[in-house]
Amino acid sequence: MSALGESRDDAIHEDSKRTSHEPVDCIKTIDSVKTSLKVIKENKNKGIKDGCVTKQFQDAALLLNECISNITKTESSSEKSNMLRQLIKLSQEYQTVEIYCKICADILETGEGFGYPRINTEYIKPLLTMFEFLVHCSSVSEKLGEVISRDKDFLIKATKELEDWKDFHLKDKHMKSKEEGVKIVELLCRLLHNISMFEGNVPNIRGSNCIGAMKPYLESENNIIRLLCLATIADLLEESESGTLERKSESIKDLLSTISKVMDDGSYGDCPLKEIARIIRQVGRNYNNKRLVVQHGAIPLLVRITEDGNIEGQREAVYAIWGLSFDNRTEMIDNKEWKVISTLERLSKSPDKNVKLLSIKALWTISNYQNRCGEQNNKVTGSANRHILISHNWGNQPVVKQIYDGLKMNCISVWMHVHNIQGATAEAMTDAVDQADIVLICHSYKYKNSYNCRAETEYAHQTGKKIIPLKMECGYEADGWLGSIIENNLQYDFSGKDPLEKTVNQVIAAIQKELNRKNGVVVDLPKPIIQSEHGVIISKRPSSHSSGKTKEIPVLPICLSLFFILFLLLCLLINLACFNSSNTVWPYKECEPALPKPQPGMSDENSKANLTNGIDSVMNWTLSQVEEWLNNKILRKDMFLSTQRQLKTLRGKDIAFLKLLVNECPTTFYQTIREQLGMKDIQSMSDFRFAFENIDTTVIDTDLHSTTKQFTSTSTRTVETTKVRLTI
Repeated sequence: MSALGESRDDAIHEDSKRTSHEPVDCIKTIDSVKTSLKVIKENKNKGIKDGCVTKQFQDAALLLNECISNITKTESSSEKSNMLRQLIKLSQEYQTVEIYCKICADILETGEGFGYPRINTEYIKPLLTMFEFLVHCSSVSEKLGEVISRDKDFLIKATKELEDWKDFHLKDKHMKSKEEGVKIVELLCRLLHNISMFEGNVPNIRGSNCIGAMKPYLESENNIIRLLCLATIADLLEESESGTLERKSESIKDLLSTISKVMDDGSYGDCPLKEIARIIRQVGRNYNNKRLVVQHGAIPLLVRITEDGNIEGQREAVYAIWGLSFDNRTEMIDNKEWKVISTLERLSKSPDKNVKLLSIKALWTISNYQNRCGEQNNKVTGSANRHILISHNWGNQPVVKQIYDGLKMNCISVWMHVHNIQGATAEAMTDAVDQADIVLICHSYKYKNSYNCRAETEYAHQTGKKIIPLKMECGYEADGWLGSIIENNLQYDFSGKDPLEKTVNQVIAAIQKELNRKNGVVVDLPKPIIQSEHGVIISKRPSSHSSGKTKEIPVLPICLSLFFILFLLLCLLINLACFNSSNTVWPYKECEPALPKPQPGMSDENSKANLTNGIDSVMNWTLSQVEEWLNNKILRKDMFLSTQRQLKTLRGKDIAFLKLLVNECPTTFYQTIREQLGMKDIQSMSDFRFAFENIDTTVIDTDLHSTTKQFTSTSTRTVETTKVRLTI
């Protein structure tokens, strides 16, 4: 977070200042904050009345800033953090940021016709008060900064005023006498700088012409304003617009020289060292500006910041060094006067875990990168732990997780960061890339700006890994370092243009094709099957017996198999006709006893006889008997819905026919259940196949029960008839 929002003095309420060692009553301070916010909300509709902000509103706003000043001076970090959390929560509850943005926009709009800063003098003091509050909120809370960025009316009016003030600010010789105008410009630049730090706010800020409004202030005589404008523009620029700063080479040189001077003088109280480091990092974020920033002396300044001893400053400085190292590895190694390597080695043992981790990653990027690439190119890795690597930014985690699940369901070994990539070590990242056959790059604007993602992608590219780009953000086209890596690769769109299931299946097909190519196998890829019910993504799974290799099925055997199936159907119809004509049951005819269950050791003749009897009985199954057999032997809750629907259409005659196929032509049997019943996975196929093993005994048991019941009923009727006749 930016710290520029911390007010360097309380000019509005000077007599309320506290010394840094004076204790702060936390409960009393928060109560005062709550009271002030309540009064501000109650008076929001009286913001401007009779040419002036109401006194109750202004007094509450001054008290609120006084409380914020006390909070920032609290020595205990835990108490300070707790009070800031409560301040943010209360500000959201009372909608103070929204109220301030609306009133500030109204004040800025009334400025026409007045001299610089073209605002009625009665409005300047309350405007400064509200600006200071907004600056502070945007520096400590991303959510409150987002609220400001969503108020388009406020942003448009604020940037318009910056445009209108530029001539007064840059050319007026009496500018120093208009301190209020300079103060307003500085606070407004701080505010725009703070909210532009968060990438989600960038589109709204760009839409208000912020870049055009701030560019002239790069020539300001006020160093703080120049730094703030430069950092803000760097946050907002896209790679295609990087020339906007590149043409300001002399300005960047002057600004870095100014930073060096204020660091020598120790007069950087207005701008903390961590903020200076962050400004350098943001200016050098653009792909075409990294070398320019290094060329004008940024690295020695960052190294000096790490020597100050301030942990927050060290974090920002090391982070900036890491970002600049991607395009300046050789210079950082060869230039011994910069002391980059020794500084990072020292900080890699820092007690602060963030400083330590960033230093290790920067060292790996500078020193070990080329060596590791060379080792990997010469290394043959075993196939036991091979996988598909998904490289992604944490912001795209929900969609990436669905892609991950889709690949896993199709028996593809996948590896991705389960936890935030920020915590991953350099060794963990390189090991993951080394074991990857293919790397899926889930790219977006945030992905491009992530140093972790860049390190992973560049390492995969340098080691010759197959890269498949997945577009995660609508409206963003890969540029800069990312564009140079993936520009010649076919990419798949996950930004919402096409259904997720369809695109996942396309990626699966591309992965299978690449893996088969690497294995030297020429294949005919199966058409994926898409099922989107309950968010499930289904594609054709490889058989466990095929080891990932798909065999091409010849046309002639298929035709012969179909002909054979038709022949069997004809024979079956003939047998059915004969069976029905020879099995007429006459009234009062005694049924023959059912055949005994087959016992181990029975002759082949008896087995065949039992098989024939079993098939004959199955053919006469009712739909309820078929349903009972399916429920007991085959159907599962996790079975694909399409397969369940196909199975429930089977008749007893169909099951009998499939039983014949199992014994007479297994190949046709498996082809039939795959193509006609939709059984694609090994579990469903095995359940269905082994259900036929004991179908004969099941059928005989059912027939025996039915026959016994029929025999008992017939005998009873015969006895009763005899009794009636004897009585007569």
